[in-house]
Amino acid sequence: MMRRIAAHWLLSDGQVIPSPLISLDSDGRIVAIEEWERLDNLAHTEFYAGALVPGFVNARCRIELPLQGQQTERIVLAAERKMQSEGVVAVGYNTEDNLAAQIADDSKFICRTSAKIADGSCLLTPSSFGNISELGKQVELLLSRGAEICLGSDLPATGEGPSMLAEMKLLKDLPLAELCKWATINPAKALGIDDEFGCIEVGRKCGLVLLEGISRDSDGVLRLSPRTTSRRLA
Repeated sequence: MMRRIAAHWLLSDGQVIPSPLISLDSDGRIVAIEEWERLDNLAHTEFYAGALVPGFVNARCRIELPLQGQQTERIVLAAERKMQSEGVVAVGYNTEDNLAAQIADDSKFICRTSAKIADGSCLLTPSSFGNISELGKQVELLLSRGAEICLGSDLPATGEGPSMLAEMKLLKDLPLAELCKWATINPAKALGIDDEFGCIEVGRKCGLVLLEGISRDSDGVLRLSPRTTSRRLA
């Protein structure tokens, strides 16, 4: 069954496109990207107040516990369910072995990879910094060197699930279009999975995420706010 999804904005590969209307087939693959003109003309369409972005790609989920035993398996699967609900469609793990082979329940919703991050790309886990000042200095340094920044998160031994949105909110002063690149297309390229993920284009099954509660400043620039939420639509 075809789905038609519309919103105020679409953010993909650094671009901000107003009034998007996206059509998906029954498998979640994009078949058309259009622009709507009037809300009262959107028959058989799901409309959402906010921005549509590609599914998040967690460049590296650092696991602070050994990958063995049923308890570890439960923790990882629970973390993946949380990531999936917030919009993550693919995750890279800090293990030399393929995680999918170590966990019996191979996820239908998240692409797992243990591929190394490509040269020229730089992993950034904002929550690993002691304070916002240190994080800001690191971001400035990476940008000055022209690095392709890729966001990641941690899976601590406590079992508290990782959150890409929480990592992004630590950088909420950045333009949202740029920040979304760091959570979508940049890590997809770095992990070698950008043929499917990271960008909203016809023919891709990249996932579709809704960001609600975003802000728009006086210059029209979209940014995250403390009340921003994310959820996966497709």
